[in-house]
Amino acid sequence: TIWQTAPILISLFALVCLILYLIVFRFLSHLTRLPARIVWALAGLHASKILLVAGAQIAQWVSALPAESLQTWGLFLTLQILLKRIPGLPNADLIFLTIGLSIAGFAYSAPETVSAMLLASVASIQIVYFLVFLITIRLGAHRHIDARGTDRLEKET
Repeated sequence: TIWQTAPILISLFALVCLILYLIVFRFLSHLTRLPARIVWALAGLHASKILLVAGAQIAQWVSALPAESLQTWGLFLTLQILLKRIPGLPNADLIFLTIGLSIAGFAYSAPETVSAMLLASVASIQIVYFLVFLITIRLGAHRHIDARGTDRLEKET
């Protein structure tokens, strides 16, 4: 089944990511003019963010369904990360939910329980996105970019 091959799939995903990072860093001088020190710092920051979000996601899933193995959560997380990295995909979270619901029957827990957990997880992500959108609108309500691309803060009247 898919759960028996999950460690292989997760390892393959990690290996592909590592190879891509090494290729990018090898040809870094052709891709950007930033100093390597800054690029490494940015890469470390980005990797830390991914690991932090992935850890929080797995912690949320494990707290909802502690009987499931880490292999199950690793497979769901790999699927979620892969979908979020596809450029131009309109709403990767909802596509992840759809695919996750279709493979929930292969988990050890009841498919209804896994489906409810995935639905709650994706709904919480969408709520956070909406709140960040509202905060961004509120904070940027008085900012205007003129024809030259200069960001100006307008005074409230």
